[in-house]
Amino acid sequence: MSKKRRQYSSEFKAKVALAALKGDETTSALAARFEVHPSMVSQWKRELLDNAAGLFEGSSGKAAQKSQEEIDTLYRERQADGRTRFFITQTRALSRAQRLAMIEPPSSATPSLRRQCQLLGISRSSLYYQQREWMAEDLVLMRLIDEQHLLTPVYG
Repeated sequence: MSKKRRQYSSEFKAKVALAALKGDETTSALAARFEVHPSMVSQWKRELLDNAAGLFEGSSGKAAQKSQEEIDTLYRERQADGRTRFFITQTRALSRAQRLAMIEPPSSATPSLRRQCQLLGISRSSLYYQQREWMAEDLVLMRLIDEQHLLTPVYG
């Protein structure tokens, strides 16, 4: 059974980071005192220093507006991703020949061949593959190999 990862509260992280900023103790001593890994002490200290300027930006709401825009963008991407996943699972249920028939020539209204193949789960090289007829010499050699194998299967 694996050990569950500990999750620390933001207050605890701030407490450790402020103690690290004071510089009274070494990182190892702080890690031992707070019972965390030394790299976490360093990481939390770095995060505190990087984000300290955000505390004094004022209440203009620019940060909140920016974060809301990011959330909206991520939500739209997630919706599109969900539709793509649904399309992929539905098309994978079709036969390979049916999926190949779904590919349309590229135009401004359709996705590129690369994207269509990716969505349909088809390798792009299979679009261009033209199956050749077997040459008579190859068929004769294959027949001879089969005959030899039937006569002496222990040869492998």
